Amino acid sequence: MTVSICSKTPVQLHSARSYLEAGVEPPDVYLSAGYGQAESLNGAGTWVSAVAFDGMWQMPLHLRTSSVGIDAISPYGYAGVFADQSLSSSQLDAAWQEAKRALRDRGVLSIFLRQSPLTPSPFASAPGEIIVADHETILLNIDSADGAWHGMEGRSRTSIRKADRDGYSSSVRPASHMDLRPGSAFRELYEGAMREREAAERYFFTDSYYEELLRALGDNLLIGVTVDPEGNSVAAALFMRHGSRLHYHLSGSTFSAGRAGATNQLIWKAIDWAALVGVETLHLGGGIAPRDSLFKFKRSFGGEAIKYTAYGVVLDELAYQAAVEARADELELDDSSVLHDQKYFPRFRANV
Repeated sequence: MTVSICSKTPVQLHSARSYLEAGVEPPDVYLSAGYGQAESLNGAGTWVSAVAFDGMWQMPLHLRTSSVGIDAISPYGYAGVFADQSLSSSQLDAAWQEAKRALRDRGVLSIFLRQSPLTPSPFASAPGEIIVADHETILLNIDSADGAWHGMEGRSRTSIRKADRDGYSSSVRPASHMDLRPGSAFRELYEGAMREREAAERYFFTDSYYEELLRALGDNLLIGVTVDPEGNSVAAALFMRHGSRLHYHLSGSTFSAGRAGATNQLIWKAIDWAALVGVETLHLGGGIAPRDSLFKFKRSFGGEAIKYTAYGVVLDELAYQAAVEARADELELDDSSVLHDQKYFPRFRANV
């Protein structure tokens, strides 16, 4: 359903279906209806996108209902608010204010907004409380395979050469249903890696998530696979292409293969593939904690560290505070200030 909420500022709240029917073009895969709908099927909430100025301003969100209130959250990854650079400051402010009003009318109390550094942002200053500040993520510019190779750190090239020498082989191609079914090499490797890291439940995706992601992205959902000298799949990753950008999405490998340089070889194969088909950038993502081993691994492929910030925006202060108090009662806390002291948003979803 599409809801027009203001004749002066034509902001609309689109469902996944109406977004597609209206022909709105997402500026990146993380803002697309297909990606958002796949997340919805994994329990992220109901996907909507606030759209203004014929798609020149977009804010995708998942609406989540709890026992004490409704909140909105950017799809996991790199979405936030997109604003075309041709829009004036008054247009940006009008779209933001009208989108917030539309959400309040839906009973939404707050927004957790992950602002992507990959698309133009409308915010000159923080639109709310800063929850995550300047988290780094790695973006590789790919002008040629040769340029990308020489832009890597020496240790990454050494790992790739070792994997080559030891008989590992990697390939990248469009993903198929067989690649994503339960028990497939990719699912086994990815889910095994998540279990080893004791990852949260939301990192274990449902069958319907993979089915919807493949249906929505088609040939732009790619799989990379590394096999050992005996032909066993020992590393695998999903990549999402959007125009001239490729995103490293989900991956896993066996412990021994990782030590043998298999994942380095796999990412190098994706870089080489990207150069061949005209993809200009590969977004590798960041670490879990600042400058952790995962970040350093991705940084070893070169590129630049760009930063994103996440904000907490309260839409209805009185109702939000009432929801925090109700959550404190649910948790049998004597004082709701325990929730207010947490670096968590929204605080009415906090656990103590």
